[in-house]
Amino acid sequence: MAIRKETLNIEKKAGEPKLKRYFQSLAKKIEEHDRHYYREAAPIISDFEYDCLKHEWRELRQKYPSLRPESEGVGDDRHEGFARFPHLSPMLSLENTYDRSEVDAFDRRIRHSLGEEEKVEYILEHKIDGVAVNLIYEQGQLIRVLTRGNGFEGDDVTENVRTIPDLPDFLEDAPERLELRGEVYVPLKVFERLNRRQEERGEAVFANPRNLAAGSLKTKDVGVVRERGLRLWIHSLGLCEGQEIPSLLDFFQELQMWHLPWVEFFERACFPEEIWRGIEALDRRRSGLDFATDGVVLKLHERRLQRILGETRHAPRWAFAYKFAPERIETRLERIALQVGRSGVVTPIAEFLPVWIAGTEVCRATLHNAAEIGRRDIREGDTVLLEKAGEVIPAIAEVVLAKRPKDSSPFVFPKNCPRCGSPLRQAAGEVAWRCPDEDCPAKVEARILHFVSRSAMHIEGLGERLISQLCRRGFLRNVADLYDLSAERLMACEKIGQKSAEKILNHLERSKEQPLWRLLHGLGIPGIGEKGARDLEKAFSCLNALLAASAETLAALPGLGEKTATDCLAHLRLPSTQQIIRRLATAGVRHIGE
Repeated sequence: MAIRKETLNIEKKAGEPKLKRYFQSLAKKIEEHDRHYYREAAPIISDFEYDCLKHEWRELRQKYPSLRPESEGVGDDRHEGFARFPHLSPMLSLENTYDRSEVDAFDRRIRHSLGEEEKVEYILEHKIDGVAVNLIYEQGQLIRVLTRGNGFEGDDVTENVRTIPDLPDFLEDAPERLELRGEVYVPLKVFERLNRRQEERGEAVFANPRNLAAGSLKTKDVGVVRERGLRLWIHSLGLCEGQEIPSLLDFFQELQMWHLPWVEFFERACFPEEIWRGIEALDRRRSGLDFATDGVVLKLHERRLQRILGETRHAPRWAFAYKFAPERIETRLERIALQVGRSGVVTPIAEFLPVWIAGTEVCRATLHNAAEIGRRDIREGDTVLLEKAGEVIPAIAEVVLAKRPKDSSPFVFPKNCPRCGSPLRQAAGEVAWRCPDEDCPAKVEARILHFVSRSAMHIEGLGERLISQLCRRGFLRNVADLYDLSAERLMACEKIGQKSAEKILNHLERSKEQPLWRLLHGLGIPGIGEKGARDLEKAFSCLNALLAASAETLAALPGLGEKTATDCLAHLRLPSTQQIIRRLATAGVRHIGE
């Protein structure tokens, strides 16, 4: 990345004093974005835009030595209210680039610094877009987990990280003192599930998996953290006393022996052409991963050579990150459709001309809520730039205002439900608008579709179109009506013959034997997702046993909490829910009573 022409013109036209003022303003801008990114876990610009600012700041500093920055930190994620502890060894950031030539320059610097007699070999790994943590073990026992903080001390987030299921408290045959560096992340599927739940509740959605992971680590309620489904990859070694680990491959073997989650996909490279083959191989693989990646990290393989090169105040000299520039595709937003969910939340959906991005064809993206449309002034007919958050979730990154039609007008969110016409309501403190009519056809269809879905009762053959037809014909008004379906009713719908009807009825019959957690999830209990339903199944033998429990008993279960427990029982004890449960029991659905 080069210094922008506008910046160079400042010096040519006004001299160094004005350039120095510009440099200081650039530093303040970066400091502001550091606060949004590290302390608040709510960045207001993209990583790419932030990296461009940082690169310009660094290049100006190198080109004009008279410019002296006030600080050269690595960002600071420390929060008030958390205990702080020093790292055993500095926990630094990484120099990074989007420019291939800078990767080649990094390799040349390494070879020049080490001399021709040293064999240079790199390990290449995915750069996980998560939150950096430092795990400290003493005599094999996990003592503390710290965030990066300012690089020299971090916040103690031990209890929150202990919610990660595959993190051992004790390591067999471990060094006397050991620092393990890793990334805490939220799996992409979990992120999508949590955002669907946020939308159903009418609450603000999470911007991206990284922000969600960062916010979760700084949450005081361990029960909430456990719900977030955090995971961890270990990728680096800090201080290691009492045992010599010569290379990164030796380190990976130790991680396997200690049963720690580690970055399993990596490439080895000795020469520039091998580096680029490795980067391309990891780039191809990342679309199949369940975590967000934003580049590739190159590290010297031998730790002896790492120690020779050392580090600057803010980054190791033996490691470097090549980041993938976000792929953005231009298309036209044809219309903003409105989707009514099973809880009545009305979600705006952008529908645009189909385009290929990150390997898949995309024609829709959620706009989350009315406030988001208004804040970004997104309009029908706009030309927009699309990208995929975490390489999976399509999102509108930017509106191309220069191409906005002259007759364009702001999108007006409706006051009435688009399906049943009921006046929409917005609860205090919520961003979502809801349809209050429990008999709204869209809500009924959405509840039934959820009940039959793969993550709930898994009843094959009943797709969205068929359920919509069955509801319109009056055959389905709630989930209990599914077990009253007959071949005749099914065959009254389009494209359903005798064989298809019999298959669906067989699937319905088999679904009666599904485990309790599938039934609980299918009933759409507020705050209870798939994981919560599985947790309830472990605690209760049947649905009636759950109904007989107190809110205090439920609140004491892992991952539930007081509000979720209260909402769960309130929903199950509603007269309408009770009627459905009785009808399901009469139909022969198991696990309702002993």
